Amino acid sequence: MSILRDSPHLTDHDDGTVDEYRSVSGWAVAALILGLLAPVALIDIWLGVIPLAGIVVAVVALVRMALLAPALTGRKAALAGLFLSVLFASAAGADYLAYWRAVDREARRFAHAWFDFLADDQPHKAHQLTLMPRYRQSLDDTLREFYREDEQWREELEDYVEQPVVRTLLALGAGARARYDTTEASGRDARSIAVRQRFAVTYDDAEQGRTTFFVRLGMQRLPLEHHQAAWRMMHVEEVEP
Repeated sequence: MSILRDSPHLTDHDDGTVDEYRSVSGWAVAALILGLLAPVALIDIWLGVIPLAGIVVAVVALVRMALLAPALTGRKAALAGLFLSVLFASAAGADYLAYWRAVDREARRFAHAWFDFLADDQPHKAHQLTLMPRYRQSLDDTLREFYREDEQWREELEDYVEQPVVRTLLALGAGARARYDTTEASGRDARSIAVRQRFAVTYDDAEQGRTTFFVRLGMQRLPLEHHQAAWRMMHVEEVEP
């Protein structure tokens, strides 16, 4: 009997045996690790670079495995990393947008409260909104008397109502309507959030009819105890549309 006939062909093999000699893709392992780290993007938007990097690495891993098949293995790890990175990158982006929409709505409500105080001829309350929260007095019926009796506070209020926009809004009173126009800028630092919004103020003029001018408000959101916050009016100015 021929030795060659009894011996297995050189090309005969068991697929499982060959699989044992495949190299695990380092890119696939890195993609899985980045995918497992991706949830940290929910802590801060800047950490979103981790899931973004995970997406890139996972795609590279899949492409390399496709080009070098069957020499490399790790497709499941790369796909798992890709899934986790996409999931948490999307979640972090949605959370970021929802957060700033909520901040924007808070700023609008605060701005409208400031406009309403001036429309109701209560400049003392509008002035209180310009102060740091710890220095504010209670916004109740005793506040007007507080300003009247304290000379320093009275002088500060007199200076405040002399500001052009404040003086104009007080003169227009309830005849003016403030409408939100746009948010020009927003951002934050380690301690506070700053928002700059523009409002259109419309009133009826005896000579010119319905008239509109624009006011820019710079507002600051300050953290308080027990996860609460307070807004402060930083600056007010009339601007061109």
